[in-house]
Amino acid sequence: MSGPEPGRVDLLATVGQRAIARVVDWIVVFAVWFAILGPVAETNGDDVSVPAWAAAVAVVVVLVYETLFVAWRGQTPGKMLMSIRIVDIADGEPPSVVMAVLRVAPVAGIVAVLPGQIFPIVLVVVHFTAGFARDSRGVLDRLARTVVVQTRRPELEAGAL
Repeated sequence: MSGPEPGRVDLLATVGQRAIARVVDWIVVFAVWFAILGPVAETNGDDVSVPAWAAAVAVVVVLVYETLFVAWRGQTPGKMLMSIRIVDIADGEPPSVVMAVLRVAPVAGIVAVLPGQIFPIVLVVVHFTAGFARDSRGVLDRLARTVVVQTRRPELEAGAL
């Protein structure tokens, strides 16, 4: 995609759009995790354990999924579904691979080090900090110098009806 058109003001993605996109992406990632971890998981009563290599693969899945999609087109499948994308705040282009990694590395780290019951809560807090910022930029956006914008213009679509 090319940069923003001269004089165009992109509409910021809403927290609702971002939340739905994230849930869709989590479903995709969890499906891959279950495909990888399911066959090697061992259960002992209520406890489930997986080999360290499988847990490492799960972390890599998060890194690769998010990094590739964000650096390639600024959109994960969830963001495509919600018509939003991540752009570099300076030029409106998808973030570089380095910035895409910076944007997802904290999430992968959270998945790697926090117990299963705690990491979803921390992920929600990290991802939805954008809802409390005036410029709709969350912790990860600030780290990677990005912003999440809408890819379709509701005011133009409404006028076309």
